[in-house]
Amino acid sequence: MLRNSLALIGVGTLVSVGLLYSEEQIGTQAEEQAIRSVINNEFKALRARDWNPFVAAWAHKPNSAWIGISEDGYVYEHVGWENLEKFYRGLFTVDPQPLSDWEYRNLSISIGGNLAWAAFDKYGSRDPDDKTLTKQSRQFRTLIKEDGHWRILTVIWVRQPKES
Repeated sequence: MLRNSLALIGVGTLVSVGLLYSEEQIGTQAEEQAIRSVINNEFKALRARDWNPFVAAWAHKPNSAWIGISEDGYVYEHVGWENLEKFYRGLFTVDPQPLSDWEYRNLSISIGGNLAWAAFDKYGSRDPDDKTLTKQSRQFRTLIKEDGHWRILTVIWVRQPKES
């Protein structure tokens, strides 16, 4: 009798732990997919110069930031949503043509509560006559979750040297 009770307790514990782990994994997978969707939408909207979906991907905060480091070490920086909006409106106005020669690869995502971090390699063509895609930069996104939605808080990119 005791052996059966212990066996039932053991099986019950294993099932409970398994269910908790499964729920956590499903939750993590759903969150990861939601983050992937935000990054996809931001990336596509930037390429297409499509303002509304692009803006919807961002957290409009005083600490929102876009920071880039060029091949020669020059740092570009726009901090605060007002500055970012001005920068991107200018970019979309000066260069309104959709960009078709970009893609990202090797996306990895880490999630901790309402904060997430994503990294990927951006590939593109540096020569309008040659559509061969080469690695252009390593990019990072910090995302926050507010009101049930993930939004980009920061973008950091490091430009890769031109391959010879």
